[in-house]
Amino acid sequence: GKTTLLSVLVGLRRPRAGTVSVAGVDGRAARFGFVPQTFSVPPEVRVVEAVRHAGWVNGVDRRAGAGAALRALEAVDLAELGRERVRALSGGQRQRLGVAAGLAHDPDVLILDEPTVGLDPTQRVRVREVVASLGASRTVLLSTHVLEDVHHLCHRVGLLAGGRIAFDGTVDEVKAA
Repeated sequence: GKTTLLSVLVGLRRPRAGTVSVAGVDGRAARFGFVPQTFSVPPEVRVVEAVRHAGWVNGVDRRAGAGAALRALEAVDLAELGRERVRALSGGQRQRLGVAAGLAHDPDVLILDEPTVGLDPTQRVRVREVVASLGASRTVLLSTHVLEDVHHLCHRVGLLAGGRIAFDGTVDEVKAA
């Protein structure tokens, strides 16, 4: 259910029936940024080039790519590491690099699939801080099974069961259920 839903949202699959809207925007009209659970970049690539490439793949003009990459890296607090090679990054920094890549084309909706899984507690908190700050300026759709992430980051919760939305409500309503 989860993988199918995310694939439909980001345009990798077409829905068999019905329509998709996120934050009141038709899914076909919205620009999505997507950070998969497993985000990888060749270790020899420089951080800024990885983000610049992600922007280019998502329609950012080549001339605007450097500026877009810098803005995305600043948003995730990695601008000072832009010249470093990806291999020099910690696990949490690599995850934030993935978020920067998802932001490079300034999407309307940022979709994050399990952004804190596999991170140590300190890195998990840092990624949460970045995600929370991004949520202040855009819609962020978070797919996670880490309830602590839901508690710290989410305003609304949708629970999937058997490929269908079994619950849609606030975090407080989830806690009460």
